Amino acid sequence: MKTMSFVSNLSMPLIILLIIIYGLKEKSMVFDNFIEGAKEGLKIIFNILPTLVGLFVAIGALRSSRYFRFYYKYYWSNVK
Repeated sequence: MKTMSFVSNLSMPLIILLIIIYGLKEKSMVFDNFIEGAKEGLKIIFNILPTLVGLFVAIGALRSSRYFRFYYKYYWSNVK
């Protein structure tokens, strides 16, 4: 378990370091590429966000209406 914890703690800094080394090797502007990618990521998040909010609200409405409890109680009792 200690080995897995060590590997998981080391993995993220190692990935970041490898990305920086690769960017320097290819002689690209690492920080500028990072900022450009972050801007594109924010655009994607803002496009997906309304859908995610709608899904969370729909799931919350189904949970508060106890539909899932009804579904499992009556559907799965007849299947078995």
